[in-house]
Amino acid sequence: MTQWTSQQLQAIEAQGSNLLVAASAGSGKTAVLVQRILHTVINQKVDIDRLLVVTFTQAAAAEMRERINIAFMELMGKGENDPHLRKQLLLLNHAQISTIHSFCNEVVRNYFHLIDIDPGYRIADQTEAGLIKMEVLEELIEKQYEQSDPGFLNLVESFSSSRDDTPFKDLVLQVYDFIQSQPEPLHWLREKIDMFAGDADQINQSIWATEVSQLILQQLRAAQEMADAAKVKSSLPQGSKRYLDTLEIDLEQIGELIRILEDQGLDSFYNYLTGLAAPRMKPAEKDADPTLCEEIKELRKEARDIVKQIRSELLPRHPRELIKEIKQMQPVMLA
Repeated sequence: MTQWTSQQLQAIEAQGSNLLVAASAGSGKTAVLVQRILHTVINQKVDIDRLLVVTFTQAAAAEMRERINIAFMELMGKGENDPHLRKQLLLLNHAQISTIHSFCNEVVRNYFHLIDIDPGYRIADQTEAGLIKMEVLEELIEKQYEQSDPGFLNLVESFSSSRDDTPFKDLVLQVYDFIQSQPEPLHWLREKIDMFAGDADQINQSIWATEVSQLILQQLRAAQEMADAAKVKSSLPQGSKRYLDTLEIDLEQIGELIRILEDQGLDSFYNYLTGLAAPRMKPAEKDADPTLCEEIKELRKEARDIVKQIRSELLPRHPRELIKEIKQMQPVMLA
């Protein structure tokens, strides 16, 4: 018999109110939901076809139905062969255990006469849906070209070549598909566009600076761990003590980068970063383990490469310049 935790039991037995359960993958959410369904069907004598069970995928719906069927069969095998349980086994095939799309489709098919929809409708497959989206996009873009709106033309020019706007069309479709996962797609998109309205004089207050700073901190802490691991290996009897001074400098520099970014922000961080010079590492002693020395040098290289990558990719220019460029993109995004 399954031993449920107190929280799982609460999720299984709670009644009379809305219930939201949040748990990580592999924590037994499906098993708890199956048990909650059994508890409702058996203890409250609710027929299984009166419940709506919605999943994200068809595979999950099939698994849920199978688990419920197995649970019913196990109960009957234990002697709980009452008429209500036998009835549930018969009703299980008609129970509404499906994806939200399947459920909505079922509602429309049953009540098409109330919403003035042809009962012979069908759901387009992915290929058809893609063609319809492209057709609508082509018509929309053509209308925008006819209006010659400067903002729109600037947008197309920013993401396409002078002879082909296919990259722009592909980007629009990618953005459209991506935002469909948001509860309020257009509101979410507007929020992201507003992120481009930064002020170059208030670098550290911009959303962009906050996001970039967090990313840089994550990378610097990873570099710090690598440099520290290199130092530990150098301190081993088979390691090279000549490496220690250089590794200490590496750790001091990375630590100072973290401190400045956290305390003073991107402006000061950039100034310190651009002035950094990596010290040369002395040759190892002759009696040092060559394999271990290679491991140490590789760890140090990875740590220094992270710092170089921050300089070349995340902050290729002064943050003030980047903020100005980002702000210039806002009208393009609004188009």
